[in-house]
Amino acid sequence: MRFLHALAIIALAVCVVALPPSAAAAPGYPFGSHPLAYAAGSIMPNHVSQATRDQAVRDFYDAWKARFLKQGCGAGRYYVATATQAGNLTVSEGHGYGMILTVLMAGHDPNTQIELDGLFQYFRDHPTATHDHLMSWYQNSSCANAKGNDSATDGDLDIAFALLLADKQWGSCGAINYLAEAQHVIADIKDGEADTSTRYVLLGDWVSPGDVQYYPSTRSSDFMVDHYRSYAAATGDGAWFALLDRTYTIVDAMQSGSSPATGLLRCTSHTLRFVEHPESGILISLDTRLTNSLFLEGLASGDFAPFAGARRIEREVPVPDPCLAALIRRDRTTPRPIRQHTHTHIRSRIDFRLTLADGGICWVEVKSATLVEVGTAYFPDAVTARGRRHLRDLQSLVLSGHRAAVCFIVQRPDAACLRPQWDRDPIFSQALLDASLAGVELYAYTATITLEEARIDRSIPVIVERQIPREDDG
Repeated sequence: MRFLHALAIIALAVCVVALPPSAAAAPGYPFGSHPLAYAAGSIMPNHVSQATRDQAVRDFYDAWKARFLKQGCGAGRYYVATATQAGNLTVSEGHGYGMILTVLMAGHDPNTQIELDGLFQYFRDHPTATHDHLMSWYQNSSCANAKGNDSATDGDLDIAFALLLADKQWGSCGAINYLAEAQHVIADIKDGEADTSTRYVLLGDWVSPGDVQYYPSTRSSDFMVDHYRSYAAATGDGAWFALLDRTYTIVDAMQSGSSPATGLLRCTSHTLRFVEHPESGILISLDTRLTNSLFLEGLASGDFAPFAGARRIEREVPVPDPCLAALIRRDRTTPRPIRQHTHTHIRSRIDFRLTLADGGICWVEVKSATLVEVGTAYFPDAVTARGRRHLRDLQSLVLSGHRAAVCFIVQRPDAACLRPQWDRDPIFSQALLDASLAGVELYAYTATITLEEARIDRSIPVIVERQIPREDDG
């Protein structure tokens, strides 16, 4: 405590002599200045210049900001629009990412400090039930805390780190004392999101020592070792170095025990395969690899009438270049949705190429769907650039004279139809509509899942048009 008190006195003295209250702080490390050299041996894209790489980052940041950084929920407030599901406004993990990004892009975007301060004020508006300086992890579209008024550790780790970055970028003499606020967050992280001996980070401040299931748990997405070093430097608390050492011990154990060949870290030590619906009790499969097996078994048992009589089945087949060339040749006369995808260097793999009884070829891409709301299955449940590429290549196959289809397998039995999720991924949804208009066939089937078996249940319709809410739906 004496150390923190001394830091506060020093910071106050610096602010008194450094800037008048009305002065605007210039960024100390503007984006693109590169004050530090890359470590020896760093892998860099050596075919483009540093200036080109910097511009790519600027362009991507501008696109991210336009889509995700929003102003609302109070005067001067900003939030990151995550929209993870219907009714969601933001989550603390996305909020922390946004705070770090705004600080790092100072010097490119002149409004970053205003936006960082607005993100900070939003964070302070949404504390958890037990800690004033940790963020409630989920807010709904009414800007209210929901789904439990507690935290997610990774979001708070990033928020504290962003405030430390802001102190280095602009100093702490303005409207917000970034360093002091960071120290408050760090203290609450230690109190609520680390075990009592500060040996590992918990999943959130909702976990208590008496929780035999979750208190012994941690996850690799919270292993932010650079953050821990910064916390130690900002607070003088050696416990963060102890946590750092313990985290490296955990990482070593995970690498040697779970992935000795690659050294990659799993998020958990187990694989989640199924979940039970809390109301109906049905089992829902989350194993995306299962759908291809279900498709193969369904072909053998005659569950898929559109592909009946397949006499040869090939898997993971590359789209042949002549098909892509056909797309280019027709480009001048095809509609815009096809023309925008003329990438001659891309060569995708499609899940199945079937040779049917009549000798015809049918290419089939199988997709797994798990989200069902009020009897409607939705795909995708997250933005999928890979799915868009598959649709583009299926269109090229149709243009070259082949049959091509998407077969959605809903890994649960309670869906009556399937729709693209326009609100979550409008680009994929439009691409699916375009593919259907171009002649790509769309099919969907439900599956019944038990602990003993998984099997195709029945065919359901695919409705690709965007659903327009009625006025009386509110």
